[in-house]
Amino acid sequence: MSLLFFGPAMLFVFPAHAHGGQEKSAASVPADAQAHALPRFSAMAGDFELSGVLQPAEPGRRTRELQLHLQPRNGAGSLDADAARLEVVLDDLALQARANGGGNYSLILPVGLSGQVALQVRISQGGLNETVTASLNLDEDAAEAAEAAKKSRGPSRQVLLAGLLTLVIFFIGALLSWREHRGRKRK
Repeated sequence: MSLLFFGPAMLFVFPAHAHGGQEKSAASVPADAQAHALPRFSAMAGDFELSGVLQPAEPGRRTRELQLHLQPRNGAGSLDADAARLEVVLDDLALQARANGGGNYSLILPVGLSGQVALQVRISQGGLNETVTASLNLDEDAAEAAEAAKKSRGPSRQVLLAGLLTLVIFFIGALLSWREHRGRKRK
């Protein structure tokens, strides 16, 4: 009798998992193990390749950092990516990127920029001046951060309802079992 009550409830509680040659779906992989792509861009100039990744805001801060990587293109081996000067223009706002070594640069974005922004990066090294253009969606990381915060709040509503349903079914099963046991003692 108790299997009649407890069996269906267990179907709601146990997580899905793969058997044998089956593959796990994205839904069965824990949220922490799923990768999130950050907003990025890449552009090429005559002698350089430039790529950038927008880092999310640190907890307690509203500013975001744009990390840039500059490297010489094939055939431009005499150019030094570390000696270049990068000036980034974001929607008519000119900012100077800070060199971090190894062809890496960083730029703190001002608060208030959002949506799709046009990037214009002026690369200067010695007598060489190149300009590359790209666009970057600044709202993509905000949507990911909101989704990550939502997932970190705790169990979802479905999990809580499944747990509550399991408790109710357990209570009803225990009550019926107790009444049946009590009825046998009286006879």
